[in-house]
Amino acid sequence: MNHAAASVLDSLSVPEAPDRRFCNFIYSNPRCSMRNAFFQALSVRDHDSWQTSKRAVLGDYRFTIAFENEEVVGYTTEKMIDAWLADSVPIYWGNPAADIEFPEGSYLSLYEAGTMSRLVDQVLEAQHNPERYAQLRAANPFRTGRMSPRVEQYRADLTAFGQRVRQDAVAHRGRSRTSVARQAVAMARVAQSGFRRRVSASIR
Repeated sequence: MNHAAASVLDSLSVPEAPDRRFCNFIYSNPRCSMRNAFFQALSVRDHDSWQTSKRAVLGDYRFTIAFENEEVVGYTTEKMIDAWLADSVPIYWGNPAADIEFPEGSYLSLYEAGTMSRLVDQVLEAQHNPERYAQLRAANPFRTGRMSPRVEQYRADLTAFGQRVRQDAVAHRGRSRTSVARQAVAMARVAQSGFRRRVSASIR
């Protein structure tokens, strides 16, 4: 594990700051109606001053609305992982099968809650119940170490993919050079053949 990753994981062992804000909502894509609807539903019941710089503020909030851009089985992006690495509890929707990849009890899910209203209730319950919030925070898979094998597997998969891309690029360049050389030879032969025909015609 590199130094930067180790530093992030070490920060998860630090006790929670007493002045952390409630929940953040930081997205560049405004077109997800489900995500926007949950934001409105939650902000009607409880809200804070909403910020715009994700990297600067994620860790200042106890909860993160980690809704994907759309609902697709198997489509899980960085949103929950960003929240966990910032020690913020994800509130999730997007991949109905996310519990296959990530441990239940480490995030709040619209699929588990069943309705948006019930999910809002669960978020507010955790916000105002220190014991419940502590359970969610303690279940962070980066905090418990449950994500470490998966992260290492992702790293190995990405490394293998990068090596394959580089190998294919080298092979492609080799094929391109061979193709260009063959084309040059063929063109030279055609030109030579045309020259011969013109010489033969002039002799006749």
